[in-house]
Amino acid sequence: MILAGDFNDWRRSVHQRLSSALGLFEAYEQQHRELPKTYPAMLPCLAMDRIYYRGFQMITADIKTGSAWNRVSDHRAVAAELQLLE
Repeated sequence: MILAGDFNDWRRSVHQRLSSALGLFEAYEQQHRELPKTYPAMLPCLAMDRIYYRGFQMITADIKTGSAWNRVSDHRAVAAELQLLE
C-alpha cells in the first residue's frame, strides 16, 4: 500500500492515526527522523505532504529543492524510492 499526497496535517493528528491504526510508515520520517517540511515552497515550515507505505522496504526519501521545483507548485515535492517486499 502506498498513500501519498497533501494531507494538510500540520497538527499531526492524521499522521498518528495512519501510523497506529493502519500500520503505515512515512517514508521521509523513516530516513530523516522528522516529517518533511514542504509548505510553502519558498520557505517551508509546515509538514503537509507525505508518502506513507506498508509492504515495502524504504530505499531513500527526499524533498526536491531548487528554483525549478519551486516554480512547479506552492509545495515542495517529496519523493521516495521503495522496494516491494517479497
